[in-house]
Amino acid sequence: MRMKKMLGCLWLAIALSNAAWSQSPVYSFNGQIRYRSEVEDRSFIPRSRPNHYHLLRSRFGLQVRPEPGIQVFLQMQDSRPFGGENASLARGTMDAGADALDFHQAYFVMGHLLSAPLQLKIGRQELRFGNERLIGVNNWSNTGRVFDAGVLSYSHRGASLDLFYSRLSGGQNSANADNLLGVFSTLRLNGALICDGYLLHDYDAKRITSGVDLGKPLLRRFTVGLHVHGGKSRLHWALEGYRQTGALQVQKELPLADICSAFLCADVRLALAAKSATALSLSLCRISGDSDPSDRAARSFDLLFGSKHGFYGLMDYYPDRLFAAQGLRDYAVSLTTHCSDRLQLAVQAHAFSTDVLHPSIAVKAIGEELDVTLTCIHSKNLSLEAGCCAFFPGALVRSSHGSAVSTWGFVMTTVTF
Repeated sequence: MRMKKMLGCLWLAIALSNAAWSQSPVYSFNGQIRYRSEVEDRSFIPRSRPNHYHLLRSRFGLQVRPEPGIQVFLQMQDSRPFGGENASLARGTMDAGADALDFHQAYFVMGHLLSAPLQLKIGRQELRFGNERLIGVNNWSNTGRVFDAGVLSYSHRGASLDLFYSRLSGGQNSANADNLLGVFSTLRLNGALICDGYLLHDYDAKRITSGVDLGKPLLRRFTVGLHVHGGKSRLHWALEGYRQTGALQVQKELPLADICSAFLCADVRLALAAKSATALSLSLCRISGDSDPSDRAARSFDLLFGSKHGFYGLMDYYPDRLFAAQGLRDYAVSLTTHCSDRLQLAVQAHAFSTDVLHPSIAVKAIGEELDVTLTCIHSKNLSLEAGCCAFFPGALVRSSHGSAVSTWGFVMTTVTF
C-alpha cells in the first residue's frame, strides 16, 4: 500500500509537470541500482562464524526545470537487505510492504536570486561540504544521509559561501528539537591552493528537568576549523584542523560538561608514475579522546555527520565501534595504481591507537588494518568493486575483545542510468 502511494505521488508530479510541457520545460529521469554482498567476521573471537549478507539500494529520480532558474527534484529510494521480508508471508516471498521505501530527496532550487549569483535550495536533500569529513552524504551506507534543510549559496569566481539550516529531529508542535546550522566557505588562491572553512552549531533544544543545570539545553556545540589543501607537479598535500566548544550532558545524572575537543589531520600524496597513475600517500590523523567522562570536561571530538567510510580504514571500526570515547591516532600509508584503463588497485595500511589511555586498561595500541580494493569501470553506466580487509588486534583489543584476526570482504555492482 505504501509503495502504491509513493508511486502515485511520483506520477502525480509527472502529470503536473505535463501541464507546463507546452511551454518547453526541461525534464529528465535518472536512477541507480546498487547491490553489495559482504562477508564479515569482526568479532575477534577465535573460530567464530562469519556473517554473509546482501544489500540492495534502488533509486529513481525526476528532475524538472519549469523555467530558467527554477529546478525541482524528486528521488525515491528503496533500501533493503536480502531476506528482510516478513517470513510469515509465504516465507517472505509474498511480502510487498516495502518498509524501506521513501522519498530520499524532494527539494526545489531557485537560482540567480536578485539578479546575483545566489541560489536557494529548500527541502529534503543531500548535504556535502568539502571533503565530507564533517558533513557528507555517507554514500557507502545502504540508505545514505539526507537533511531536511535550507541552503543559501553564493559563488563568484574563486570564492563560494553556503549558509544552511537543518532540523534534524523534533515535531512542529514542540520547541524541543535537534538542529544544525552553519557556514561553509571555499576560497581558491592562485589556482593551486584551496581553503575550506567551517563554522557549525548543532544544538538540542530539549531542556534539563532537574539538578544544577535545570532549564538549560541538553547540547550546544560549536565546531570551527579549516581544511587547506593544494599541490604542484607530482606533490599534493592537505592540512585539517577543527576545534569544538560548548556544553553537553554526558550522562543524565551528571552536570553539563564543557566541550573542549579537537581534530587534526595531515596527509601528503606523491605521484610516482603518470602513465599508470601510481601514487603513494602518507597521513596522520588525531581525534581527541576523553579518559574521564565524569570530570565536567568533554574532550572526545564528535565527527558530526561526516562520510566516515574510508577515512579511518575500510572496516569502519572508527570512529564508533572501538573505544570511541578515548579518541584515535591513525598512521596510514596507501598505494594506488591503474592496472589498465578500466582497472584500479588500491592498498592501504593503518596503525591505530587511542588518543588517551583507557580508564581500566593502561595501553593505547588498538591494532593494524590492511585493506585491498579493486575497482573496474566496465562502462559509463556500470562499475564493479571488490575488496578484502584484515584487522590485527593490538594489546588493547586483545585484552578486551579477543585475539583473533578480524576479516571482512565485499563485492559491489553499481548500475546508473
